[in-house]
Amino acid sequence: KERIIKAELGEPVSKEGKVYNVILPVVAGNEHYGYIHLKINSEDFSKILRANAIKRTIATTVVFGIGIVISLFLSWMYTRPIKSDVDAVKRVAAGDLSINLRTNRKDEVGELTNSFNFMVERLRERSAIEEKLREAEHLSGIVQLAKSVAHEIRNPLNFINLSIDHIRNKYLPLNERDRRDFEDMITSIKNEIQRLNGLVGNFLDYGKSLKLSVQKTNLVLLIQDVISLISARAEKEHVKIFPNIESLPEVCVDPEFIKTCLLNVILNSFQAMPDGGNLFISSYSMDGKVFITIEDTGLGVSKENIQKIFDPFFSTKNDGLGLGLAMTKRIIEEHGGKITFESVEGKGSKVTLILPVKNVNSIDCR
Repeated sequence: KERIIKAELGEPVSKEGKVYNVILPVVAGNEHYGYIHLKINSEDFSKILRANAIKRTIATTVVFGIGIVISLFLSWMYTRPIKSDVDAVKRVAAGDLSINLRTNRKDEVGELTNSFNFMVERLRERSAIEEKLREAEHLSGIVQLAKSVAHEIRNPLNFINLSIDHIRNKYLPLNERDRRDFEDMITSIKNEIQRLNGLVGNFLDYGKSLKLSVQKTNLVLLIQDVISLISARAEKEHVKIFPNIESLPEVCVDPEFIKTCLLNVILNSFQAMPDGGNLFISSYSMDGKVFITIEDTGLGVSKENIQKIFDPFFSTKNDGLGLGLAMTKRIIEEHGGKITFESVEGKGSKVTLILPVKNVNSIDCR
């Protein structure tokens, strides 16, 4: 049987202070079973409504506060690297290419920073190339001027050399002691003229293009020939030579140029041993290449100068143009080889010439 609980509109409701008495009839079908008496305290409802309103206000305030904090944090997190990028762009625009931004981010800001670093790296490379071009242009102008000066120097040197020979023959003293001093002075002058003439010649030779005259060459005989050429000077300067020359295959090289390379390296070793020392010359072949090693017990070269040792016009000595090793490197590379330099300051240096063993029966190798 369906039960319907309802309150008829207009039923009496009594009020006692803040308490309301509500009587609701209980009717099922056509029968009246009784009443439900409800007491409603309006003060409790007000407290509940007030408490709910306060809770909703606090909750809304907290939610808005958290949202504002999160928004500020996200804004700071995204705008801070962008501001750093903007500052970096301003520095690059002012000419500072040393800047490099660090980031571990994988988002769009990280991509922007990586792209900026890539752009700056390219600008550095371009700036370096432009600087090298400027240096090359400047050096080219200096070289052309120096060549002209060198040619002009050679003419008076030849005249001075001939004049010295004339003075020697015409004004030779009769006294034995004066004659000896006179000869020593003339010899010293001629040696300095020859040294200066050699420097000028080296400078002019370096500016020329190399024309190799390659041929089948026995490097063992060539090295022995070089050793015989320097043995007298080695004895005079108290340098002991320790050769260790293994049997080497014939190579296709220009023997005169290779001999010049060996002499350049060995003479540098002599100059690095002003008080004498030991010079080790060895050779061997491996993996289709020939290795010639020249090692001395001289003064050595400092770490900061090792990278510049093959630069033209760089020298650790007071005299000389610094073209010997530069010319040697150029000749070896023209043969398709390589030259390495190792040194410990105060202990000595080691130079290795590496030449490829080319086909000596080829048309280019006579």
